[in-house]
Amino acid sequence: MNRPIGVFDTGIGGMTVLIELEKILAKEQYIYYADTKNNPYGDKSKEEIQELVDKHIAFFKEQAVKLVVIACNTASVVDIDQLREKYDLPIITVIDATLDAIREEDKNIAVIATQATIDSNKHKSMILEAFPDKKVYPIAAPRIAPIIEFENLSDDQAQNIVDDYIFPYRDKEIDSLILACTHFPIWQDHFSKALPQADLINPARNTARKVKDFLIKHDILCNQDKTDTREDIYFVSGDLEVFKEKLAKIFDKKEKNVRKG
Repeated sequence: MNRPIGVFDTGIGGMTVLIELEKILAKEQYIYYADTKNNPYGDKSKEEIQELVDKHIAFFKEQAVKLVVIACNTASVVDIDQLREKYDLPIITVIDATLDAIREEDKNIAVIATQATIDSNKHKSMILEAFPDKKVYPIAAPRIAPIIEFENLSDDQAQNIVDDYIFPYRDKEIDSLILACTHFPIWQDHFSKALPQADLINPARNTARKVKDFLIKHDILCNQDKTDTREDIYFVSGDLEVFKEKLAKIFDKKEKNVRKG
């Protein structure tokens, strides 16, 4: 099936998911939507987030996508089942893929995310339901995603910010640290330095695998190579130039097909 896949994030963070998708599903066409105008979502109420995500799913429905990937943990805490039913669209979220990455031998797991994601308690309750013997430490880090999105810091400055959030948990014998915001893998090296004994879990990789499994199961994989008429499209609700600069600087992607959305 040659229809595109929609990928949504509040900004640049969802690119960590899109890049993983492109690695294993290179023939697919992607429509990426970055809601930078309303970023950050982490300080919004669940009702506000639900309204915004509803609007974006409606946009993807108009674009005739075959599947939507919500590449934002904060946006994933809304009532996804209600949106699936309303728009008759398959929706896969980065939270859906998190459990797949947890190892049986891990005893102490930290989850670092935006304030709204942590306040939802979704990761902790989901992990404990599946693995009741594990200890889960939620860490709200509200400053990191907006800084990655809108500021340019030195490595030392970025490391200091990560250290401020992580250091209170260094004595908890953390086995795994879940980067429960798709912006956070951009600072993966800083998280590794702050908590060197822990394995980092980047749900982006498992999200891509989950999408591939879904496409295969429902026989809707695209088996044709990309053409000029099936190129990827990027829609941005905020400043196009800032988004393109971030694409080039962080991901070395010089995309021309970036539109106001």
